[in-house]
Amino acid sequence: MGKLISIAAQNGVQIFVETHSDHVFNGVRNAIKSNVIQQDSIQTFFLTRDQDSYQHKSVVYSIPITNDGRVEYWPPGFFDEWEKSLDALLKD
Repeated sequence: MGKLISIAAQNGVQIFVETHSDHVFNGVRNAIKSNVIQQDSIQTFFLTRDQDSYQHKSVVYSIPITNDGRVEYWPPGFFDEWEKSLDALLKD
């Protein structure tokens, strides 16, 4: 799915995707690495609730992806469910 989205975007289609799927996200990363889409043609954002605010507001993080498909900064809570689940399973 991520590769298909990347192909459409590289051909001039403006696409907005909201997802909780690491498969879609990693598909886009792989498309960047394999030059299906240029890294500067996409923007990735992560929104999370501001826990320090008494108001209901979000903190927005820009998630840059390098030309080789790597993510240099993973904010807290960004696709961390696998790690949390694995930690819980491995506890004694």
